[in-house]
Amino acid sequence: MGYSSGLFGWCAQAEDYNSEGLVGNFLRQKAELKTTLMVAQESLNEKTETLDHLYGEIGFVNKKISEMESKYIEDYMSLDKTMKEIEKKRDLLHQTRAEDDHVNCAPVLKSMVMRGHEITYKAMETNKKLHQEIDTMNDELNRWCQQLIEQEKSTIQQRRKFEEEKKSINLFN
Repeated sequence: MGYSSGLFGWCAQAEDYNSEGLVGNFLRQKAELKTTLMVAQESLNEKTETLDHLYGEIGFVNKKISEMESKYIEDYMSLDKTMKEIEKKRDLLHQTRAEDDHVNCAPVLKSMVMRGHEITYKAMETNKKLHQEIDTMNDELNRWCQQLIEQEKSTIQQRRKFEEEKKSINLFN
C-alpha cells in the first residue's frame, strides 16, 4: 500500500479479452488484442516514422544551407572583385594626382625645401650660440663658487686668529 497517487493499472491478458462478462465486453469494445511483440513493433514503427520525418527535415535544411553558402561565396567573390577594381582605380587616381602635383608644383617645392634648409641652418646656429653662452655662464658660476669657497676659508682663518688673539688678551688681563 503506501502509494496515494490515485492511479492504478492493470494489464489485461488474452483470456480477459476473450472472457464472457462485463470485463470481456468492455475490452472488446474499447481495445484491440495485441501481443507484447506487436506493441513493441508499433512503437518501433512510430519512432522510425518520426526519425524518417526528422531526417527529411534535416536534409531539407542542409540543402538550404548549401544554397545559402553558395550564394554567400558568389556574393563574396563579386564583392571582392569589385573592391579590387575600386582599389586599382583609387591607386591610379592618387598616382595621377601626385604626378600632376609634382609637375605643377616642382618650383614651389624647391623653394620650400630651400627655405626649410635656411630656417634649419639658422636654428642650428642660434642653438650653437646659446650653448656657448650657457657654457660661458657655467664657467663664470664656477669661478664665483671658487671665489666664495676661498673667501669662506679666509674668513674661517681670520676668525680663528681673532679668537686666538682674544684668548691671549684675556690671559694678559
